[in-house]
Amino acid sequence: MWQMTDNPGLAAHSLRPHCLRQLRKAQEHHPKFKNITGEIPMRWTFCLLLLIILTSCFVTEKTGTSFYKIDLKLDVNRQLLNANVDLTYYAKKERVDILTFYLHRNLSIETLTCKNLVEYTFNTEDPCAFPFTPEAGTLTIHLSKPLQKGEALQINLQYVGKIGVVTQWEINRITKEWIELGMYTPWFPYQPAIENFTYIVDVKIDPEYQIIGMGKTKKLDDYWQVSQENPTNDIIIMAAKEIHTKKNQRNGLSMDISYTATSDSTAVDMMEQGLWILDNYGEWFSDIKAYKASIVIAPRNIGGGYARRGFVVFNHFEDEDYYQNKIGYFRYIAHEFAHIWWLNAPTNTWEDWLNESFAEYSALMAVREKFGNETFKDLIQAKRQKSKNMPAIKGIDRMDENASTVLYDKGCILLHELEAEIGNDNFLQLLKRLIINKVKSTEQFLKVLTDLSGIEVSNKFEKKLSR
Repeated sequence: MWQMTDNPGLAAHSLRPHCLRQLRKAQEHHPKFKNITGEIPMRWTFCLLLLIILTSCFVTEKTGTSFYKIDLKLDVNRQLLNANVDLTYYAKKERVDILTFYLHRNLSIETLTCKNLVEYTFNTEDPCAFPFTPEAGTLTIHLSKPLQKGEALQINLQYVGKIGVVTQWEINRITKEWIELGMYTPWFPYQPAIENFTYIVDVKIDPEYQIIGMGKTKKLDDYWQVSQENPTNDIIIMAAKEIHTKKNQRNGLSMDISYTATSDSTAVDMMEQGLWILDNYGEWFSDIKAYKASIVIAPRNIGGGYARRGFVVFNHFEDEDYYQNKIGYFRYIAHEFAHIWWLNAPTNTWEDWLNESFAEYSALMAVREKFGNETFKDLIQAKRQKSKNMPAIKGIDRMDENASTVLYDKGCILLHELEAEIGNDNFLQLLKRLIINKVKSTEQFLKVLTDLSGIEVSNKFEKKLSR
């Protein structure tokens, strides 16, 4: 999601279906946020056999999780990206004979091969249909034989191109000072319908540079490897000549924070706040022993921040700004880390309130625990004011200009009122049951609420969702 906090320096956006007019509105009010056919050649036979062996560790017919194996070469001086991608793609529905991916329009596809390929096109002229990749071209693959649901297809493509600063977001970039690549570029063939995937990326870059990424990162001989065994929705690669990293552990949880220009003391303080949040969430919701989370402070003043599950990115901030707005930074981290638990509902409908309202209220609960009830009440009052005259949660179009306020603010007020009605202990019990049952619909939520607190409480809450 992207969601502006009360601190204008904190802008978060990730893979959520918000419309561009909401983004433009946020940018106006928050200046820092501005801030062919053919068989597979013989030379690839060995690579594909190796890929099958590698993917057996990550992908199975049972899970149907798509998997990327990427060899990535970065020429920083020329801002050049060269990639060889082997993608194990799993069809999400029946009779798929056209595949659509998004790839940055500056990239030139040299080869693309897969079974039953009729042709492929790469349209770099027309606007991209997906709002979060506005500078992408549209790659369309036509197959002679449709894929059935759950069927796997091996796709290999090679491409090269120059990427400077991606102007629409001003986040992704290849510059001498800082490299930051992710789905906003998108530097890898990205398809929103895949939703979650795993990957191994081998990165070759000038030996002066260090690599960090979303996943396990390690140096191997003359290249770096970033791998992700837990399904996710992005492949984030970052690099600079000098990256500082601090690490800590608590109660089986591990946290690291990477930065280039922030002071050590501020970075350590932010990391400790993150550990405190995860520790408390583990007690409130469910235990996450051996979980690893990361924070990155990127050395750029524009573009804002964003987050993925267990991976939070900030743009550069001064120490003074951090300490003056510490509650805002804390709440932002708390909201994003809450999505470790609140992520089961669909994100493209009003049911996303089960993700966003619960993550935001979890963050407010953390604020209450850390900074006291008066601070909590001030935040609740601010949300109550913002929620006045807002549409109902139930049925709101996820692309509606009021959707963010409804889900982040109005939803919080409803949960606060529910907590007051059933009591703190019962409310925590409700949260635990929702997580255990992996609730993904309001109907399921109301059933759990009925079982815990009775039909009257459930009916009353259901009516509030419609007002």
